[in-house]
Amino acid sequence: MADVFINLPGWKIRGITRDPTKPSSKAWIDKGAEVVAGDLNDVETLKPAFKGANVIFGATDFWQYLSLPSTIARAAKEGRTNNEVAADIETTQGE
Repeated sequence: MADVFINLPGWKIRGITRDPTKPSSKAWIDKGAEVVAGDLNDVETLKPAFKGANVIFGATDFWQYLSLPSTIARAAKEGRTNNEVAADIETTQGE
């Protein structure tokens, strides 16, 4: 989505990532985007990242959490499936 807006007059793109030093972050910086640190699981890191934004596009990743040991342990403890726990994490991130 950011590719659509990056060269439009009046638009400034800011990408949020857990690791702004990654090559994928560098690629966006090279295109002209600002890249800052932030984590969807830590709201406090998002507040400064969102400051001054007019529009926010978000992407969550259900699959990232599906097989994590913490997801599996939580699912077992709560008597639920990994899918249900991963879906809850993704929903929370989206909200």
